[in-house]
Amino acid sequence: MAWWECPHRDYPLWNRPRINQVVTDLLAAGKLNSDGFISHRFPFARAAEAYELIDRRPDEVIKVALAY
Repeated sequence: MAWWECPHRDYPLWNRPRINQVVTDLLAAGKLNSDGFISHRFPFARAAEAYELIDRRPDEVIKVALAY
């Protein structure tokens, strides 16, 4: 779903809860490869550095994870 709150083209067969459940099930079963989704990881204490990376070099970032 490209935009939040926009219904899927096959709604009501595919609503947000069903899509989320299918993706969760595929990830749990190891059938969906998520390698590379997180491009950077930072400890929470370095959150400011993570946000600076996103702001200054967005072309290098896919997703940033903060570890608590």
